[in-house]
Amino acid sequence: MSDEGAAAAGGSDKSASTDGGSAPSKDAAASTGAPAVADKGAAASPEAGKDGQSGVSPADQEVLKGMNNLSAREQFDQIQLERERAASKAYEDLDKIVADSSKTQEEAAAAVEEQGRITATEERIASLQDKLVSDYENAVVKQDGDKFEIIVQADALDSKQAVKIVKLATKELSVKPDAVSVQFIQ
Repeated sequence: MSDEGAAAAGGSDKSASTDGGSAPSKDAAASTGAPAVADKGAAASPEAGKDGQSGVSPADQEVLKGMNNLSAREQFDQIQLERERAASKAYEDLDKIVADSSKTQEEAAAAVEEQGRITATEERIASLQDKLVSDYENAVVKQDGDKFEIIVQADALDSKQAVKIVKLATKELSVKPDAVSVQFIQ
């Protein structure tokens, strides 16, 4: 398998590729020597900053973690909804061709065949997502033509994990590794 199989996708979320690298983390600016900018409300509590504590109780930290997970789930749901809408619209457009009496039998047959491909692809994507959810908190497949971006929810994603995802995706989706990219969201 070539290293291009898990080419990193761009964007503000973190990506991993099979070349062993990963995109810079959100904390990369802190390590560049750039001056830190303090939030005006950061020291509002007299308890904040004492003994290295953030001033956030453990219970509040759990609530914040749950909110972050909800936000990630919302992102995954939105990506899946967009993909499903696009597939549904393409299917409906093909339905119009099939129902149009001015179209030739060949055009109608080609439209029916394309509908079958759309249905099969959606089934393979659902199967892949189900398999990925067994290893990751959440997973979604974003499709752009014949390219697929696999997005998983994880604290980190190393190149070994990315390669495993690409192998699974190429098998499930019946595509070549260069048609698959892997990304993760915390």
